[in-house]
Amino acid sequence: MVSEVRSGGSGANRGPSQALLLTTAPARAIVHLTLIALAAATLALAGQPIYANDTWIHLALGEVFLRDGPWLAADPHLFAAAAPPSPSSWLGSAAIYSGYALFGFTGLRIAHALAVAAILVLAWIVMRRAGASPAVASAGLVGFIVLSTYRLVQLRPDLFTIGATLALYPLLFASREGPTTRRIAITALLAAIWANVHAAFILGPALALGAGAVAAASSWLPGGGDARASERRRALRLGLAGIAMLAASCLNPQGIRAHLAYAMSGTNTLALEAVIDEWGPTNLLAWPIPFLPPTVAAWLMCWLGVIGTLAACALWLRERTLRRGPRDAAVDPVLLALAAAGLVAAVMASRFLWLGLFSLALIGSIARRFERPETSHRSAWLAGALVLFVLASSALHVSSGDWPLVSRAMRAENADYAAPYPSERYNTHAIWFLADTGVEGRIFNDYPLGGFMSFWLAPKLQMASSGTMNVTREAMETNFAVGARQTLRADEDYAALLDRQGFDLFLGSGYPIEATPGRPIPCTTRHLEHEPGWLLVFRNLRSALYLRRNAENAENLERIAAYYAEAGVPFDRERGFETEGVIRTAPRWAIDHGVVPVDFEALVAHVRSLRQQQQVDLQTHRLAILYATLGLYERALQIDRFILKLDPGDSISAWRVIWSLVQGGRWNEALEAAGRFEARSPVAQASGANPWSAMLAKVRAADPSARATLVAHLPVLRLEQVDWLRSGVVVSPARFARTPSPP
Repeated sequence: MVSEVRSGGSGANRGPSQALLLTTAPARAIVHLTLIALAAATLALAGQPIYANDTWIHLALGEVFLRDGPWLAADPHLFAAAAPPSPSSWLGSAAIYSGYALFGFTGLRIAHALAVAAILVLAWIVMRRAGASPAVASAGLVGFIVLSTYRLVQLRPDLFTIGATLALYPLLFASREGPTTRRIAITALLAAIWANVHAAFILGPALALGAGAVAAASSWLPGGGDARASERRRALRLGLAGIAMLAASCLNPQGIRAHLAYAMSGTNTLALEAVIDEWGPTNLLAWPIPFLPPTVAAWLMCWLGVIGTLAACALWLRERTLRRGPRDAAVDPVLLALAAAGLVAAVMASRFLWLGLFSLALIGSIARRFERPETSHRSAWLAGALVLFVLASSALHVSSGDWPLVSRAMRAENADYAAPYPSERYNTHAIWFLADTGVEGRIFNDYPLGGFMSFWLAPKLQMASSGTMNVTREAMETNFAVGARQTLRADEDYAALLDRQGFDLFLGSGYPIEATPGRPIPCTTRHLEHEPGWLLVFRNLRSALYLRRNAENAENLERIAAYYAEAGVPFDRERGFETEGVIRTAPRWAIDHGVVPVDFEALVAHVRSLRQQQQVDLQTHRLAILYATLGLYERALQIDRFILKLDPGDSISAWRVIWSLVQGGRWNEALEAAGRFEARSPVAQASGANPWSAMLAKVRAADPSARATLVAHLPVLRLEQVDWLRSGVVVSPARFARTPSPP
């Protein structure tokens, strides 16, 4: 028979095991190779330049915790903090900062990738210990990657929670005899460490106690037979493990109060649900929102877990009616309980989607029965299903899963994998300006920038908000209002709101761009453009810094003036930063700090030459966009009016004319320009409507405060134009270490 197989003889003479081998070996190879490729890509994502904003929070807090201990008297970074920073993750933060201090950003990124590799190995072990074959375990790990990538690429103490939770399975749950005394002791030690690393340590004892309760309840159901005593013994041991973990987890700076962190959240601060990319629910009855987790691929994988778990539950009940003992049953009630608990957590908050691994392990344990030699026909079907599953899951992951969501920085045109972090993402031209001038006081910042700024600028500057959410509910609502350029009280305008918060500086950021569904792109650069109580002290294409005009900021103003004097850049203490004058007088500085692109002088000369020839090209539009974005509205108007002179039907240029006039407060001219274009527009004439004129009239009729907000929110760019606008703009070099600020 062996010689027939080797020589390609008739398959009719092959034994069941050989037929199975020839049928499934290529399928197994495809499954394993696909997993290797996907895992390698995931490790590359984890090791990319620092992705998560919260990494900076842990770097900043970790330094303080190492220096002052976990019991801090006040928040060192936020001026409107509700309380001192919670020490719930003090050891995790300290570990992240220690990694940076010892090995730099490169070492930190390597450690991150190694931690993710360890988690992937643990996930595969969970699948195997649940009873899945190597091929099914690899397929399950593909599903886990689809569910968890958004979390894995974020360097945060959450990684310890994921790894520790997965480690509990072989320690506590895999054996149907229950955990040994030694393993209970190990999990208690793990819980003691876990309670100092991350606030989600409560998952450990909760899963142990819950699984023990299910095992106990299962022993009282019909069909257990002589195995009931074994089930009750297992339940008792799991209960003891849960109690031991609860007791050990009290060894943290907060004691028993640490166990109530989730229940107490939102008491004085904003509710956790406000962080929609973490605490937003996984709505299985609605299609996922674009640009937010859960992605389509993760949502579909979650549905697979739900269907598989329900089927496993039905199979378990059927097995109980057949009076099979726990050792003979295909469905382990403890694993069934873990799968159900994981799916409930995932539905409650997308940050727990990774717990769907237990449902995949449950499905894998049942699939084992289809891989026996006597069921070779079923094995062939299973092999085909596995190949289809891993290929489809990988394709969905790359096209509409977490991959496009978290790999944008890697795929950007100017991406540099060797860089420690994507500096352009953090508006570092403006932030390095703050660091180099040594200004002090309170600063308004967009929420996502708070952690980065805390690491690089505190304690001289105190931030308005960060990902810690450790500001009072009123202060956070105020910060959201400031970012949206809105007011909170009927008797208070926008300037008064800023006064009440005591801001000394205001960091505006973003391009005047259309919002995208699900995640509007904030643009705060023009919020204080016409506020007399504020002075523009820095401006480039993406950001604007304003200083409050008052006696308390006299020293800050002098620091800024001294910085510009040393750099040879014009700056007037009364008029502030004059963008056009800086471009003209200090062109090299303007290029280096992202005010204009490197080819700006050539671009101006090119457009000037075209104007002499009465011609227009795309570069003419590009120069107009640059001027408009920088707030040089008169320059933009000159170019756009020339474009319209040659092409009166150009709606994009026409809107820029109207937009620039509105930004300059020239309402009559804006309405006239809108009316002229609409009179020429076939679309407007056919519909009988004048959309621009109607919109402008509505905005102009609003009260002054509401009008200023509407004007600040008007877009002039489309999303697809941003890369064109940024073309040739110098990215601020990343810094590897903080340098002392000048006195």
